[in-house]
Amino acid sequence: RHLEKTLKKDEKLKSMHDDLKENINNIDYELKEIKNSITETASKTNLSIKKVNRFLKDMKIKLSRMKPKLFELNLTVHSLIGEVCEDDVELRHLEADRVKEDLVEVYEFWDEVSLMVSERLAHLEDTESKLRTVEAGLEEVTKFLTQETGDLVERMTTTDSGISDGSDLRLDKRIRGRGACTLGMAVL
Repeated sequence: RHLEKTLKKDEKLKSMHDDLKENINNIDYELKEIKNSITETASKTNLSIKKVNRFLKDMKIKLSRMKPKLFELNLTVHSLIGEVCEDDVELRHLEADRVKEDLVEVYEFWDEVSLMVSERLAHLEDTESKLRTVEAGLEEVTKFLTQETGDLVERMTTTDSGISDGSDLRLDKRIRGRGACTLGMAVL
């Protein structure tokens, strides 16, 4: 009877160990796939900021959904370690410790990939902000040039002599005054 009980416990522990290893390997593989797709996407130059932003947010969602699985695996590892602690078989202790180390490595890898996604999202948001600033500056320059063009056309049609030295000087001062400020913002 005792031998039968021991065999059942061994089967249960082996099954628990094998399931843990498989689940840890699956998550590790999934993390590698996510990291590779992030790296691949970063190397593509033809994607819009909007598409990259959406992609990174999708990766963040995938990573967030992995966290409960990792926590569940952590509980199972501790359960396995608890079961093994009652035994005097050194091999079981070593196998349980190895599974625990594997899980710790996957947690660290999850943190690395999650940090990568967060950093890239933050960089992308910064880039979008700078782009909006440049666009606003360009809109100001466009309005200014449109207004000046209209003024020049009006002056050319109302006078016989064309543009005088005085209007050139006035236009030059207005361009320097407005344009330098706007262009300075746009370069940021």
